[in-house]
Amino acid sequence: MKTICFILDSHWQFLGGTNIYVKNFLKYLKKSKKKFKILVLYPGKENKHFKENDIELIEIKTGKIFPFNIIKYAKKVTKILKTIKNVDYINSQAMAGYYLKYFKPSCYVTNTYHGVAYYFYKCHLSRKNFIEKLGALFYMVLGYFLEKPPTKKADAIISVSEHVKKEINNLYKTKKRNIVIRSSVDIFKFKPRNKKKILKKLKLDNNKIYGLYVGRGGFWRKGLDRTIKISKEILKLNPNFMLIVVGPEKNSKNLKLIKELGKNVLYFPVLKRDELADYYAISDIFFCFSRYEGGAPILTLAEAMASGVIPICSEDSNQEIIKNKRNGLIIKNFRKKEAKEILRLLKDKKIKTKIIKNNFKKIKEFSIENWGKKYLRAITNEKEK
Repeated sequence: MKTICFILDSHWQFLGGTNIYVKNFLKYLKKSKKKFKILVLYPGKENKHFKENDIELIEIKTGKIFPFNIIKYAKKVTKILKTIKNVDYINSQAMAGYYLKYFKPSCYVTNTYHGVAYYFYKCHLSRKNFIEKLGALFYMVLGYFLEKPPTKKADAIISVSEHVKKEINNLYKTKKRNIVIRSSVDIFKFKPRNKKKILKKLKLDNNKIYGLYVGRGGFWRKGLDRTIKISKEILKLNPNFMLIVVGPEKNSKNLKLIKELGKNVLYFPVLKRDELADYYAISDIFFCFSRYEGGAPILTLAEAMASGVIPICSEDSNQEIIKNKRNGLIIKNFRKKEAKEILRLLKDKKIKTKIIKNNFKKIKEFSIENWGKKYLRAITNEKEK
């Protein structure tokens, strides 16, 4: 039996991002007829080696200070890989691929880019604060060097969107095989459900319009500030609007923004995956207003689409699969004009039905089964039959 080793960039128990990407793939493998031994390396608070549901896991103790934690993790990963025999395929996620600076295993190696750090930090240059701009410049340069090794040493690169592929090719002038495989979505977990029943369960008003924002981190990159801004405009036009905010950390800037909506906001710093599915199910619209995203669709947008929620995307979030007024709404600004457009869309049952129908059709392309086949071929260098 062949072995696939995954090298994660965050703790195994982390609820989002790249971990969901890998865990969805493991769901696919479990249902697949093809059998592999699975080894997972990930950064954590302690050094431990254990098994969970037939998956071998190695937690590697690293620090918290960036970028020293990345470098320390890479060196420890290198040391472990040199002692492990019979690994056939290695797939690292994002900056976890930095280990390739120190060591290129003899097996087939791929690295998945969920975005490009250089451009991730570049979006912060439009902030007003000079210190924040200076910090962004520093991290742009740092990100460039941390993400460079896989572009030179990996046998293949997997990009989660067309624009990430272009960004990598433009930035690193790589001649490596660069494959676009978009994010998957669990269409059995995230799907339309009985809205009235779930509203009753959550003790929420059935007469309100619900908007949903899901995103970790600060207010800037994920566009929490934009979401609050347009929510205030919607509220001026329709006081029955309620915004659900999931994920932002409890810091002063995030909390200050959220409090601007007063009683018209529900805020959850963290929700379990099953709980999140309930909030998708009751939402009418999903806000994707990031100033930079790698994925197209990003995981949360895909889950919203699968749940029957209308996507409202900013132009610069670069959600390539969303076509304006065909399977979502794309806006440039976050003012009264756009708020009116959103409310008009929600009132038009014909357009709403068309958007939801188109989304169901589109999102099936990214089911775990369809996506898993592509991902397995990519990381094992298997030619399509």
